[in-house]
Amino acid sequence: MTPSSSGSRPARASRLALAALVALSLGAGAAGAQQAGAGAAPTPVLVVDLDRALRESAAAVAQREREAAERRALREKLDGMKRALEEEEAEMVVLRDTLPREAFDKRVEDFDQRVRTARRVAQEEAAALQARIAAAQTALRAAAQPLMEALMRERGAVLVIDRNTALAVAPAFDATDALIARLDAARPALTPPPQR
Repeated sequence: MTPSSSGSRPARASRLALAALVALSLGAGAAGAQQAGAGAAPTPVLVVDLDRALRESAAAVAQREREAAERRALREKLDGMKRALEEEEAEMVVLRDTLPREAFDKRVEDFDQRVRTARRVAQEEAAALQARIAAAQTALRAAAQPLMEALMRERGAVLVIDRNTALAVAPAFDATDALIARLDAARPALTPPPQR
């Protein structure tokens, strides 16, 4: 037996022991993750698909339905204003040859003022609707925050990350469905009544 071969045995034994230790620690980690999925052990990191939660929760679905109804109502209102102005414009074409010049000019001036007012109303009401939609989205996101924090505390996690930032996620770490269920139970109020 040469000195070099006898010297390699302790090194080889050390490498085998290290490999066994790594295998044991990896196995323990996998077992811990399985237990965390069953609720028996804390999960250090939770992953939430916040976009999905804000899209699929009952509050989000109800809010989209309200938005669609408000958009339809606004479109009907603006279409009615437009039809009224078009009818008045058609009437003015007929009156142009029958009304005195001064009376017709006054009528045109009044009509132009109503057109400007209609445009301003349309812009203001569309902007108000967009503001309500944005406020509702912000309110839903704000309502989700304490629910995520509660999930984190209950599961012994130290961190919640968004699913969109993770390349791969073990199912035991995904708390999206739990967040959606809590949002559904909380029924957050998202939108003030539409302005009339």
